[in-house]
Amino acid sequence: MIGGANRGCIRVIGRAIALGQPDALDEEIPRSDIPDVPPNCIAYIDGYGNLKTTIKHEASKPHEGQAVRLQICERELEATKSDGSFAVESGQLAFAPGSSGWTNEQGEHTRWMEVFLRGGNAWESFHCPSIGTHIQIS
Repeated sequence: MIGGANRGCIRVIGRAIALGQPDALDEEIPRSDIPDVPPNCIAYIDGYGNLKTTIKHEASKPHEGQAVRLQICERELEATKSDGSFAVESGQLAFAPGSSGWTNEQGEHTRWMEVFLRGGNAWESFHCPSIGTHIQIS
């Protein structure tokens, strides 16, 4: 949650970008100052309770349809590795490539995995973990 003074600052920044004034953002940050993405963590929780992760699709070892165990904090649940939401039945937990990612200057694509509960809320199923919480896969 963004509070008080920070919320106002973000509105000003957003307005400057929307008005085509990117120089209002101050100086460019050197790439070397930007930390690497932390591996195997919750990056974001969307409004549906899906857990967007920092697990690269290419690095996720199980094959489609296989069961995986996901441990987040003290809670461990079984999920099905799938290629999308329609590959699992309602009430099943899925571990699938999400919509988040990018293509770098060399044309290499990064796509992140997500955890979702078809017809439910994965975040609540794992007892509402925080962003940045580590995810263990077995």
